[in-house]
Amino acid sequence: AGNIIKFYVNGEPAGSVGGAGISDNASAAGGIGARMIDNIRNFDGTIDEVRVYNRVLTYNEINALYQATK
Repeated sequence: AGNIIKFYVNGEPAGSVGGAGISDNASAAGGIGARMIDNIRNFDGTIDEVRVYNRVLTYNEINALYQATK
């Protein structure tokens, strides 16, 4: 479960992705929706209230964060 990104929408699990787009290079810029190798497939939309953690949050922690922002 090392290189898996889990997505939550409104405090509920909404899917996950592994491998693609994950880099262990701390100096690399993060991005959503574009391939790092050729920067195509850009995301044409809006994303708000994004949080990135350096550890795995429990379901209860995620749900508490969601409840606090209502």
